[in-house]
Order: sequence, then C-alpha cells, then structure tokens
Amino acid sequence: MWAVTATPTIGGSTILIPYSLKFALLVIFISGCDARVPQSANDPSLYGTWHVVRTPEGRNPSEIGISVHWTFDKSHITVTDGKSGETISQSTYRVDATASPKRIDMLIDDIEKEIRPGLYRIRNGKLQIMFNVGGGSRPVKLLDDEAMVFVRDLND
Repeated sequence: MWAVTATPTIGGSTILIPYSLKFALLVIFISGCDARVPQSANDPSLYGTWHVVRTPEGRNPSEIGISVHWTFDKSHITVTDGKSGETISQSTYRVDATASPKRIDMLIDDIEKEIRPGLYRIRNGKLQIMFNVGGGSRPVKLLDDEAMVFVRDLND
C-alpha cells in the first residue's frame, strides 16, 4: 500500500512512500535511540550502602564538608546525608549487568522527573558510576577520572 505524504518533496513533486517503509524507518530510528530502560534491576553486587568518595567533578566530599551515601536494594536507590541521616532522594533503577560496560538507568521521580542513563562497574572494591543529568544520552565509555566513586559501608 502506498501513502501520499506532503513531505519530503523533490523539485516540488510529492514523493510516494509505502507504509511498510515508513514503519521500517520508524523501527530503525527507535531501535537506534538509547532511551529504553533495561528490563532487569538485579545485580546483587550493588546491594548495600556505598559512601561517595569522589564526585563527578573529581572532588572528595569530605574535603568540602559533606557526606553522602547511596543505598541500593533490589529496585531502589536511597541517597542520604551521611551526617544527619536525612533522605535526600529516593529513586528506582534498572541495570543491564550483561552489557559491556554494564548499564544503569536511574529513574528520578522526586527531585526532578527524568531518566539518568549511565554506566557502572565494581573494581577493586569501589563502585564507579558515570551518568548524565538533564536528559543527556548514556556515556559511551566509563572513564576513571570522570566517574563518581563509592566505597562500600563496612557495616553493611
């Protein structure tokens, strides 16, 4: 079946594009977008409380007088102030632990409403996460000097 469309045009003439081609192009476009959230939230190596020891800007939180903890359970991340114990944020997350590098998507729904796509790894007892804020795309590579770094709470 053919459909007449007002665009695109060549030399002022309307081009006929079959519906099947339009559908195929849409599928290719959607599959090329990295906005989907992986279907798994199961990587037990993340579970527990992690202390932030380096911010994405490369700063040590204790040097600027703050303490931040991220606690991962099966499907939630709770961010707390390490000094007062007050909850700063709580969000859901999903991972694709089979991808290389591993992928994490944080679904923020309290401070802001957005998906923060990222990458993560646990190496030498440290959790490293890189993610984009404000609707950015997933980082392509996990860079040591740009990743947020966490150490596990020894009481956990």
